[in-house]
Amino acid sequence: MPLLDRLGLRTKTPVAVAAPERDAAIAHEFLFVRGHPRSGTNWVGALLNLHPQVNCWGEFHFEDIRNAIDGLQNIPWQITAREPLKTILDQSFEDLVRRSILTLKSRKPQARWIGDRTPRGLRVFLQKAPYILIIRDGRDVLVSWTFHILRQKPHAIDVLVPADIRPSFQKLYDRFQADSEHFAKHPEELLSDEGWVRMVVDRWANWMRIDLDAAAKIQAGETGHEARLLQIRYEDLHADTESWRRRMYEFLDLNPAQAAPISGESRTSAGFEKEDPMSFWRHGQVGDWKKYSNDRFKQWVKDAAGDELVRLKYETSDNW
Repeated sequence: MPLLDRLGLRTKTPVAVAAPERDAAIAHEFLFVRGHPRSGTNWVGALLNLHPQVNCWGEFHFEDIRNAIDGLQNIPWQITAREPLKTILDQSFEDLVRRSILTLKSRKPQARWIGDRTPRGLRVFLQKAPYILIIRDGRDVLVSWTFHILRQKPHAIDVLVPADIRPSFQKLYDRFQADSEHFAKHPEELLSDEGWVRMVVDRWANWMRIDLDAAAKIQAGETGHEARLLQIRYEDLHADTESWRRRMYEFLDLNPAQAAPISGESRTSAGFEKEDPMSFWRHGQVGDWKKYSNDRFKQWVKDAAGDELVRLKYETSDNW
């Protein structure tokens, strides 16, 4: 009897899983939508999906796998850091990305483009692929992210809110859970937790620095960053959705005239008629942060993200 059988370690005979085959009539291509959470990645995906040749639904979070591979490749004494295995790992990752995204084919079989719209940082996973990066004012991101966390189930707070600021944030959470309209009645309270405000806008500022650096490398065509990039500001997309969605289709070499119209039903119009604090699609407005603003909040944001707000031209100076 084989040793594994005698030790009780053998599992069932492995079953080969066939890779998704490309449709014989369609040469599928892959696209990526990137951005900070609550910056509009879902909206961009929905607008893209109005075109019959685009299928952009999934959030794959490939960065977790890529980071693990990076870790293996960065340990110099391990075989995974040396050739040919280092290149084999990179090629295997790209194959995994393609095969995984291709599983979405059944949602829209005739679409040429299949996309991953994970709200994560800009990083090239497939060379030469098109990337759409959406950027939004960090103060509106803060408001949207705050409401997003407030509507979560209690156990999610332990995961999404760091332990050091959880007790103070819990007070905001309890008020919202008792009355989802509480901050509509008391807007000055929403951004009253210094630890929470500083943490979120500091993360946004760091994220923007990394994304803008990655964008510059893509535009310069640096090795490892060979991709096509279209940058969009949430505010511009909100102000002229038709023009910007046309640019997205043209970026993918598609005919804009073939796309379905924007509508409230498809959640592709700019913003929503009525604010719903309990909905994933809460409000979608530009400058929403202003109704919750106060002097203390402004100073916290200036300290944590003032330079990035100016760099991105959301402000002309620190005097706002």
